[in-house]
Amino acid sequence: MSLPVPTPRDSLKTNSNRDNSDAFVDVESSSETAVSGSESCSTSSVSEVVSAFNGAGDAICSRETEASTPRQKEKVVAVKLGLSQRSKLKAAAAPPAVLLNKSEKQAQEFLHHSQTEEALHELIRCTALARLVFGDGHWKLAAAHSNLASAYFKLNDYARQAEYHCDLAKDILLNSQWLLCCSSTAEKGEVLAVLISVYLQLGLAQINLHKHSEAEKNLLKAGKLCADYSQLPSSDQSRGEEFEFSVLHVLGKVCLSLKKTDKAVIHLKKAIDMIEKQVPSFTKLTVRLT
Repeated sequence: MSLPVPTPRDSLKTNSNRDNSDAFVDVESSSETAVSGSESCSTSSVSEVVSAFNGAGDAICSRETEASTPRQKEKVVAVKLGLSQRSKLKAAAAPPAVLLNKSEKQAQEFLHHSQTEEALHELIRCTALARLVFGDGHWKLAAAHSNLASAYFKLNDYARQAEYHCDLAKDILLNSQWLLCCSSTAEKGEVLAVLISVYLQLGLAQINLHKHSEAEKNLLKAGKLCADYSQLPSSDQSRGEEFEFSVLHVLGKVCLSLKKTDKAVIHLKKAIDMIEKQVPSFTKLTVRLT
């Protein structure tokens, strides 16, 4: 009785221009499977199954020396082979929060070693487990969707999938009004960081899909949120500067695509100024505009 693991289907191997209905079945079905698995694997029922299974296996193995006929020995061997499932049963008995933490670490490990499909596999699992642990309206579920969107876009250039998951994350954060009900400034900072990341990634995906006007709107929203983030006393300054630079850089490219040259120059000059402040010896920068 193991927790079902969502698996990226052939959708991961197709191009990014297919229909949304086909592109995103794996995550939704993974979540439903994980939910049904969690309901059937309650802590008490799993513990009882594990205990009964282990006890029965130990009892039969203790009688292995008493087996005299070939038939009896075959039965003992069959039971011993079944005992290899003990660890899997114990793993299934772990709370979803523990499984989520394990999957997040595994995903980071895969990303570090550039194991693309394995990383996507774990991030899909993280999204399903985050729904189990936190519920449908929690900002940490939005963060899981944001991480999955980033992986889809950066690892395999799947812009439609990235746009889809960014929209899901944005709806969770805005509909639940997390920015108004955070328990601390630290939590508000985390929520803001997720929302900035969502708008930024949404803009990048829409550029890839040639939705430049929509991309500009989302990137401008990300820019305003960057200002809010930098004003928080608990904010990470380097993280905020990274967000701001990324937004300015991408905005400049979008404005060029929209033939808004004056605005593009303004955004790119601000990005250059940020680099000059961080590198005092910096004297000249060549910006690639195409």
